[in-house]
Amino acid sequence: MDNNQIQPGMPPAFEPNGNNSRQPRQPLPPVNAVDAIKKALTTPMDLSGRSRRSEFWWFTLFYYVMCQLGASLFQWIAGESIGLGAQYAVMIALVMPMLAVQVRRLHDAGHGAWWAWVFLVLNIGLYGSILPMFSELMQVASGSAPDVHAMERMMRDHSTAFPIMIVSSLGYSLWGLILLIFNLQDSEPGINQYGESPKYKL
Repeated sequence: MDNNQIQPGMPPAFEPNGNNSRQPRQPLPPVNAVDAIKKALTTPMDLSGRSRRSEFWWFTLFYYVMCQLGASLFQWIAGESIGLGAQYAVMIALVMPMLAVQVRRLHDAGHGAWWAWVFLVLNIGLYGSILPMFSELMQVASGSAPDVHAMERMMRDHSTAFPIMIVSSLGYSLWGLILLIFNLQDSEPGINQYGESPKYKL
């Protein structure tokens, strides 16, 4: 049968556009929260394929809620430093599922995975540089006015970690803004180099 013919009673899967090519008619319903979280947690090493915006944002919400819950709970039980340690532990436990769904979301919007890998390096640089300076940072943050002495000690005692924190913070902010724009982009219709669209099925 000719590919351009449609069987009686069967709605067309695609609609012609002005260039005589075919595009998907209707998007599938969004991924719900349970399915998004379940998929991310059960496929933490799956860096191939594509993920929709709904799948990415539901798991991102879950990731940050779990990090904050871990930090708040342990801070309430054992103090601020333990709370930060708990937050780091949750982040490390969920980093691979979060990275995988981020890579698939980039694929879905037509972008390469290297955007996610650079952001991961910036995260490691930022949080890794914060740890040795934690006590000084807490002194600066807890005071109603900037603690000049704590800042001086931090710059003197952590001459390597301090500039890494500054550079990583700037890179983290800029790269995070770019990723935010990519993550808000719609799924590319049809098939791209990373596979079939999970939203606009052929």
